[in-house]
Amino acid sequence: MSPGDGELSDVSAGARVPFLAGANPDMIGAFSIVSFAEPAALDVVHMDVPSSTLWLESEEDAARHGRTFDRIARVGLAERNAVDLIETIRKELETQ
Repeated sequence: MSPGDGELSDVSAGARVPFLAGANPDMIGAFSIVSFAEPAALDVVHMDVPSSTLWLESEEDAARHGRTFDRIARVGLAERNAVDLIETIRKELETQ
């Protein structure tokens, strides 16, 4: 993708583990790790659960979820392939 085609330099594609990869024990549910530009700011973890939204603000929680993300990313698609998968699904949905 080239700039102007919806590409954001500070955002990565999120369709990293396709269904075909099978179950992964690290998939504890959807989460986001939010990082801030200020050097002293801590990373926080955001999770939506059935009854509420959780913000985990400890360094330990951020580190644990960072390791989980790294393990999931190793078994998932490369970012370019993830973008291609998302584009394929988008095109399929447009034809329905």
